[in-house]
Amino acid sequence: MRRNDVFTAMAFVSLVVLLVIELATKYDTWPRQVALSVTNIVGGGIFLIIFFSLRRRGIALPWIIAWLVAAGIWIDGLANFQHLFGRILWWDKLAHFVGSMAPTAMFWAVLSEFHKKSLLRLPSWLTNMVSISLTMLIVVIYEISEYIGDQLFPTHRITDLFDTADDLMWNLLGAVIVVIFCVLIARIKKNKENPRGVDL
Repeated sequence: MRRNDVFTAMAFVSLVVLLVIELATKYDTWPRQVALSVTNIVGGGIFLIIFFSLRRRGIALPWIIAWLVAAGIWIDGLANFQHLFGRILWWDKLAHFVGSMAPTAMFWAVLSEFHKKSLLRLPSWLTNMVSISLTMLIVVIYEISEYIGDQLFPTHRITDLFDTADDLMWNLLGAVIVVIFCVLIARIKKNKENPRGVDL
């Protein structure tokens, strides 16, 4: 296996370990534990589907994206079974900041690959905007799911009037930071491959 595949597999193994901890450890009521583990199952599952779908089309996502997915889910999971959201005020902000990084990086990487393969040629500024916009769409759906979850289960994930707005702000900040890093890394790589700026 290539290094990229090995590191990607390690990220998903860590999510399996987290799921076992979430369901096997008695840290809350059983219905609440099952409800809170949905983030792991859905988040990891969706990324796996996307990962293998793109692989069949000859597009390999960088392993760092898998670890961003794992980091976001682990931060959320640790908060659940260690009750960190109530004990550490900034933990929820960290969870949303990191949580939006993985989908943004994934969308940016896919759109960039599509551009290279002439499947979908977007100007760089539009690639950045679409990556952020798609991520924020997912974030909004997630916030709605939190509200629905609170109506169906005793999860109490929406804590106050400003909770959703604050979550969205940190998600947006995480998405913007990732796009900035992606652009900078792409430019550095391009300069290394073509230091004199000669069109190849």
